[in-house]
Amino acid sequence: MKTDLYTKGTKGNKLPQVVHLHIPRTAGTGLKAHLKEHVHRYVSGHSWWETPVPGGPLCFIVLREPTERVSSLYNFIRDPQRSHRHREWLGRVTLKELMQDPAARTIQFSNGQVRQICGTAAENQEITAAHLEQAWTNLTAPEVIAVPLDYIDAGLAELGRRLGQAIPPLTRILNAAPRQLLDHETTRAIRCLNAWDMLLYARLLAHAQEAYPVDQ
Repeated sequence: MKTDLYTKGTKGNKLPQVVHLHIPRTAGTGLKAHLKEHVHRYVSGHSWWETPVPGGPLCFIVLREPTERVSSLYNFIRDPQRSHRHREWLGRVTLKELMQDPAARTIQFSNGQVRQICGTAAENQEITAAHLEQAWTNLTAPEVIAVPLDYIDAGLAELGRRLGQAIPPLTRILNAAPRQLLDHETTRAIRCLNAWDMLLYARLLAHAQEAYPVDQ
């Protein structure tokens, strides 16, 4: 993961207007293409959280319901049409078996959203309530626009409002992985391994429902 999005220059070596902190499997590839089309200066990447600079770029973050995100990540990596360093390993195990494998406790299969939003301090750490609170503090910082995936268009409208320009709704979802119908035991295993992500997502969803009541 990167750690320099806020200092990475855009064309002309100017600092970005918008930093998109891309959490894997949150429609980030399509969002990146959308920002490229509608925002003059932006950067996007799978990056650890960095503290925004007051008066600097806005940070845009999308969270996804953890069960859906983990399932999508699993299917994305296993896709034979893609080249991924973990594809051979995941091709030998079911998603339920993966959730029971200690090797699954990586930054993305175990509370990956809380880890990424906390920053490098949460890498390879056992996630605790303190990490959850830090992630929530980061998501609700004044320079941050954070929304659940289902509220991405409301987030883009808010981003446009702050930039003083109109940003249309997202119309393209790229790199989509096939959906998988999960049985009860697999769902429970994912939620158990991602309990802190579940709590963070629930908070953000409640916040979005209050902030954007007509966006369903």
